[in-house]
Amino acid sequence: MEPLIVCACAFMVLIVLLRRRAGRVQCLPPGPPGRPIIGHLHLLQPPLHLCLHTLSQQYGPIFFIKMGSSPAVVVSSPFWAKEFLHTHEHDFADRPQFEASKRIFYNNRTLVMMEYGSLWRHLRKLYTVHILSSKRVEMFENPRLEEMALSIKLLENQMCGAVVDLRKLVFNTVGNMMSRMLFSKRSFDVSEAADGGECRFKELVERTAVLFGTPFLGDLVPWLSWLDVQGARKRMDRVAKELDKFFEEVLVERIATSRGVSEEETDADYLDMLLRIYNEDGGMDRDSIKCILMDLLMASIETTTTAIEWTLAELLNNKSCMMKLQEEVDTLIQGEDAAVLNGSGKCLVRDSQLTKLGYLQAIFKESLRLHPPFALNLRQMCKALDTGIKVGGYDLPKKTRVIFNLWAMARDTTMWGANAGSFCPDRFLNDGAPDLRGHHYEFLPFGTGRRGCPGMSMALTVAPFVVANLVLRFNWETPDGIILDLSKEASSLTAPLATPLVAIPTLRRSSQ
Repeated sequence: MEPLIVCACAFMVLIVLLRRRAGRVQCLPPGPPGRPIIGHLHLLQPPLHLCLHTLSQQYGPIFFIKMGSSPAVVVSSPFWAKEFLHTHEHDFADRPQFEASKRIFYNNRTLVMMEYGSLWRHLRKLYTVHILSSKRVEMFENPRLEEMALSIKLLENQMCGAVVDLRKLVFNTVGNMMSRMLFSKRSFDVSEAADGGECRFKELVERTAVLFGTPFLGDLVPWLSWLDVQGARKRMDRVAKELDKFFEEVLVERIATSRGVSEEETDADYLDMLLRIYNEDGGMDRDSIKCILMDLLMASIETTTTAIEWTLAELLNNKSCMMKLQEEVDTLIQGEDAAVLNGSGKCLVRDSQLTKLGYLQAIFKESLRLHPPFALNLRQMCKALDTGIKVGGYDLPKKTRVIFNLWAMARDTTMWGANAGSFCPDRFLNDGAPDLRGHHYEFLPFGTGRRGCPGMSMALTVAPFVVANLVLRFNWETPDGIILDLSKEASSLTAPLATPLVAIPTLRRSSQ
């Protein structure tokens, strides 16, 4: 009899505890019914931003799901985005921790994924004040001009009238711009004739993007992390080892040369600055330097290449926009001093002239609106809030992830009009048009607040610079004049076109 009484009492205590726990979270946002263990994973299909957009049409601009055992809310409206990113920004300043980031980026030492805290604030200051400030970006205009000139000469001499893989060309051009800024070395061959280190790194960037874009079971159901049925850990470790080797070679070579330049000298690159900090105050170790180089090079190349490729694809499908942009660039070049290609008398648009090209800026914004490099922006409730928090009348449990569907918000017809899904740069020429610096919550291609992208200044320089000079020098056509299908994306972190963009350049008469 006594065992029965004990069991009954234990059962009653359990019921009370469960009710108390349920009472603490009484009002979750609406959402679809889930399943044990997997939560709502059975409803999620790639591309994830489209899947979540479909669910939001049924459950509203904020809804609750469980990604395995992790609670999450999906936000698809500017109102709710502001609630989380402005009113409660400090409460959601963390990022979800993913296995790929831990294994590839030296246990999450990358600024993007590092947990919010004193180390993150120190690294953020290093990025914004020293590494990616507007002044620092301006210092490297000449390497950008030289790399752009090399790519243009290659197109003129070898590729005019031929089908060009624009993704490959842009990737290598941007890659060399960035690697010269970081460690004064060209890392890619724009002609794709070289092999070895250059090709190896390009492949590593692409493999890393795929790993980050592929769900890992342990990130969704932590207690099943030992069950690596996908073999993802092995792929992560292989990529991590190869990346470490690449950047270790860069570091060893630089230390051996002992350049010893100061931060103020014009030929000082980012690696010089990082080594100076390393030697002077011990503020970072060897792995930290490699992680920063890796973070800057890989993130900037992949996202910038994707942004440029989408912009060129939209221009190829919208010839009137292409012609209007060419007229704007022609007018600017004819009326101002431009950069001149070495001894050729042919001109390039300079960084300093980009702000004078209003239509170019509108095109770039419209392309980012339709095709943000990261369609989903992720935050997570800070660890200090171990009992959860109330947001906008809803009770959210601890460790809740917030998934901001930037893609959906940027195509919301209530904010952007009936033509929200169409490429229309003129919408950004109107007074009061949203900017892209995080002040308008319907348009957040670079995020906002503490976790806003520190590389925005770099992106707003490099991407328009490449597009302006490609359309200045050449007319572009698709093979056989086809209209590109821009509805399909690759399963990768930055969601590029499903197939690499190819086009045929011909030299423009006005540029000859």
